[in-house]
Amino acid sequence: MATLPQWRRLVFFEKEPVRLPGEDEQLLSLPPGLSVCDSGRGSLLFGDILEF
Repeated sequence: MATLPQWRRLVFFEKEPVRLPGEDEQLLSLPPGLSVCDSGRGSLLFGDILEF
């Protein structure tokens, strides 16, 4: 009888809140109506249904 391999949980990224630079370091707030966000190669991309 063959044994099945165990499933492992893989962590691909760490989740951290984005803070604005400065003395108070408040959290980054996104504008209303934002419908798309993506990241890669050190960049963040945000967009809505009308344009980027």
